[in-house]
Order: sequence, then C-alpha cells, then structure tokens
Amino acid sequence: MSIPFPHIVARGSYRELGRAVGEGAREQIAAAVSFYEEHFTAMAGIPFTEAERQSLEYLPYVKRHLPQYVDELEGMAEAAGLPFVKLLVPNCAEEFTCPADADTQSSPHGGAHACTGVAVSHAGRHVVGHNMDWYVVDADKNVLFDLTTPDGTRIVTIAGVPYLPILGLNSHGVACIGNSVYSNDNRHGVPNVFIRRWVLEAPSMEEAVARACFPVRARGTNYTLADADGRVWDLETSAHAAVLIEGGATLAHTNHYVHPAMAVFEGYHNEESRRRLRQAEDELAA
Repeated sequence: MSIPFPHIVARGSYRELGRAVGEGAREQIAAAVSFYEEHFTAMAGIPFTEAERQSLEYLPYVKRHLPQYVDELEGMAEAAGLPFVKLLVPNCAEEFTCPADADTQSSPHGGAHACTGVAVSHAGRHVVGHNMDWYVVDADKNVLFDLTTPDGTRIVTIAGVPYLPILGLNSHGVACIGNSVYSNDNRHGVPNVFIRRWVLEAPSMEEAVARACFPVRARGTNYTLADADGRVWDLETSAHAAVLIEGGATLAHTNHYVHPAMAVFEGYHNEESRRRLRQAEDELAA
C-alpha cells in the first residue's frame, strides 16, 4: 500500500522554511501532535503536559547556540496553528523516550526503536540507506522536504513532521543518516534533533563531525556520514564523548554503541539491536 505525502519546496529565512512546512503539512502536524498528547505517558513515562514543562528547560540552550532552528520551529508552529511548545516536545523526543534504562521500556502502537543505517561504496558509486521502524501511526506523516537555507545550502530528505529534518542529503555532497543510541550521561543542553538539524547543513564531513561533537549537546546519538568523494564515516557520541569510525566498502549501524571506548556510555543492552546489526553486516557482505 502506498501512502501519499506532501512535497514541500521552499527557500528563504529559517522562519520562512518552517512556515512553508507548517502550511504544507498542517493536517499531518496536527495529527502527529494529537498522537503525542494522547500516548506520551506510554512512550516516555510522563504526561505530555509534563513534557511541555520539561522541554522548556532545554529551550534556552537552543536559543543561545542554534537560534535559527528555534525560528524554523516557530514558523512551523505558527503556520500549523499550534502553540510552539506542542512542537517543541516531539523535537525533544529522544530526551524523553531514549532513557539509559531502555531495556525495560516498551513502545505503544507498533513502535520499535529499530533504526538501521547502511552505507556502501563500490565502483565509484555510493549509497547510504536508512530504515526507520518508528510508530506505525507516523507512516502517513512523512514529507518530502526540498529546502534551501539562507546561505544557499539545499537539503533534500523524506522525514516525518512535526520534527525538524535531521537526515538526508545536502548540496555540498554530504549525506547524513543516524540511529538513536541510549547514552547514560545525558544532561540539559541542546537537544539531539537541533544538533542533527545543524549537521544536515554541514559543508563537509569534517564540519559535520565538529557540529555533531558540539560541547553543549544534551545526549548522544549515532551518525553515518558519506560524501561525494566516496568517504564513509560513522560517529558515535554521548553527551560528553565521541568516537569516529572510518568505514570501508560497507558500513552498518543499529541502536547500540559498537566502539569499545563507548561501551561505558551504553544504556541499551537488548540483544535485538545486536542481532539486527549482524544481519545487516551479513547481507552487506553477501
């Protein structure tokens, strides 16, 4: 079954980009927020109203360090006709739904923390892929984004709303995908979505790594990066640490740390992620 999704093309200021998304995907944004409001306790162990309060504790960090993405999210909320804080909560989602005791958590409505990323470089061609097994009710909330930022950087991706786009390709020839990891050194800082949104615009792999390692980040994540020169890197981060892994002809990553130096930050010990990684690596090697 195919699910139609909006195609949003926009260029301008960050607020204008957000407004274009809010106008073009107003129905999808409203439905997604409604789902979060109804089910957030099952997802994160706290009511949505409490998440609204707690998400505002992260906002000063974003305003101080990455204010352009506050503008983008405010524009989205304005055009969608919703209070800003109701979009802020989903954009702080991992700060609530990816705890270090993730082994004991459950996901409602068919959700699974089961993102798998792969990269392949062969005969001068490079493919980066990402499989996002998220809540099934989000399947019809996806949007094809084609956004050109104020400095002329163009980003293209398919992603859900009301989230800021955090994976895809940019006009500098850099691809960025990623996977949730469950770092145990989380803190108040810039939420993961806002860091990833910034990384998506990076003009080079080196700059992408520098942005991903921003010292005031709230938590960790995993990045798989590739560029038009055929380089493939993986970067594992926690709130305080990071390790860069240079890939070969193939690379795969799921939802746990793989570098020994990051094991001390691991908060997810479920075999499911390890099994999925072995399967991906076996298929890439076949």
